[in-house]
Amino acid sequence: MTVSNKGVAAFLGLIVLCLGGCQQLPDWAKMSRDKNAHNKTICLVEPPVKAPEYNCDIQYWLLYWANADSIPWPERRTAISTLDESLDGQLRKILLSQPVSTPYQDRLRAQSWFDAIKSRLTQPAADVFTAIMAKPSQQLLELESALTVMSRINTQQAKSTAELKQKLQQLMNIEAELVDAQREQQP
Repeated sequence: MTVSNKGVAAFLGLIVLCLGGCQQLPDWAKMSRDKNAHNKTICLVEPPVKAPEYNCDIQYWLLYWANADSIPWPERRTAISTLDESLDGQLRKILLSQPVSTPYQDRLRAQSWFDAIKSRLTQPAADVFTAIMAKPSQQLLELESALTVMSRINTQQAKSTAELKQKLQQLMNIEAELVDAQREQQP
């Protein structure tokens, strides 16, 4: 069995591409090899700042958020109104405002609350909450804004279309009257 030079060149080229591609792997691939990366504790704040309850229990905050999804908006709104302006209270307000049943204005307010507390969080906590909450929420807000604008445009176009149809009908009636009048005048 003979191997052509083109086959060897193609094989070597594929190997070079594969090896070259390994250098392009994102940082997460390196993290997955770091056995401690999965066991790192993420705290909301670092001492000497007065830490909120459950400061280093990210699972608590994720479950708090998940449980908020099962609470109707009116109950969550009442709960939000009872919370204080501490970091703990602010974070609870933000998480209670994340379910999709939350009205647009209230989710927008939660975005501004998060922007206000983000600098007070540790970098890992800020990164986690930005990735899993703030960015998706911002995208949802943008989509809702776009839908609102599109709805307004469609409504305006529907009104314009209805007005044009009405004007066209009036013109067709005038034309029909003129044609009838012209026929009556003909001998």
